[in-house]
Amino acid sequence: MNGDSGTSKTGEVYHYYICLSKRKKRKLCTVTSVNKQWLEDTVINATVEMLKSEYNIRYIATSLFNLYKKESEDNSALKILVKQREEALKASNNMIKAIERGIITEQTKTRLKELETTISRLDFEIDAEKQKNYAYLTYEDIENYLKSQLLSNPDDIEVRRLLVNTFIREILYYPDKIIITYNSNEHSDTVKFTDEHFDEIEKQADKACSFYKKSSSKLHSAAPVRG
Repeated sequence: MNGDSGTSKTGEVYHYYICLSKRKKRKLCTVTSVNKQWLEDTVINATVEMLKSEYNIRYIATSLFNLYKKESEDNSALKILVKQREEALKASNNMIKAIERGIITEQTKTRLKELETTISRLDFEIDAEKQKNYAYLTYEDIENYLKSQLLSNPDDIEVRRLLVNTFIREILYYPDKIIITYNSNEHSDTVKFTDEHFDEIEKQADKACSFYKKSSSKLHSAAPVRG
């Protein structure tokens, strides 16, 4: 289906989605056009409700944090600093153990002080390296963003775009139901619109009981306003 618009006799503009084959009269289609605002609101609301699940929020936040952590660890300069700190910390712990065994000399005291200074310096340099390329994020930062920004402002046009571009893979519209499939590691390929593809998606939807019925839609009364 493609987006289209029309103007009534009163001059009011209507936006809707219509079957492309039907519009170009290439193929018989019995599905009528569907109101653009209604369909988009329905999809956004269903997506927000899905994401509000504590399990889903934790899953998404954990996945994003692990990806973010991996990217940060791929920073070669940061890797070197972290390794140096680990070595200095190990040497410091060994020195403390030696002192605990009674091996106390001016050299051990001096060396321990040097290691403590080195660790403090490396802590500062590691933090500076993190701040250089990105704002350091924690798991809690990501989880709070999902709850306070992404899910609490579904009427904001930029949030809606982010939800669609990030999570929604495809939308199958029928006169009596809508099936929404979401992006995942297992389904990152390009969508192929074939009868076999639709049959497979319907089987998955039946199995997961993930139909979003018109009767349960919670619609917004007005179009989103750009913030």
